[in-house]
Amino acid sequence: MNIAVVACGSTANNWQEHKSKFDLVIGVNDMMKFGTPPNQLVVIDSPKRFTPERMDIIKSTNAKFITRDDQWNKIMPKYEKVNLQQFTKHLKKGHVYSSKTSSFVALSLAFNQHATDVVLFGVDLNDHATFNPKNRIRDYELRQYQKFCMMLKDQGTNVSVSSQESALSSFLNVGMPE
Repeated sequence: MNIAVVACGSTANNWQEHKSKFDLVIGVNDMMKFGTPPNQLVVIDSPKRFTPERMDIIKSTNAKFITRDDQWNKIMPKYEKVNLQQFTKHLKKGHVYSSKTSSFVALSLAFNQHATDVVLFGVDLNDHATFNPKNRIRDYELRQYQKFCMMLKDQGTNVSVSSQESALSSFLNVGMPE
């Protein structure tokens, strides 16, 4: 199964051009700003973390809404709550792992939905307010992604990025599934 994980970084701006290559699209936060809704939308942060503009985009979804935060129940009454487990050094199907970014959770969900190939769109970690080259937390998150993606590959899930502009392209292939 080919799954796209679409986050909010600038390299997601053309993901719709590739939508037909994917069986499932898992979006993150207000990724619908790029125009096309996902099948599933993962929002890990609480509602108060989003500006009114971003909240309007999130609320406009008809996608399956997945969160860990019960504060969403008044805004998105039909949500699925997930329990997250911090990713350390083990990978087991059935567990939903987290690190520091919502797209990490979305990647874990893709694995649990039997993905054989996952392409990350907009998981850039370059122009994010927190995860950018000037912040050491970015280095930690890159190491987490690298370790996680190696373990996913060992269990039959190949992960790539959509653009060389993603910081993850330093250890992941760039490209689309066949």
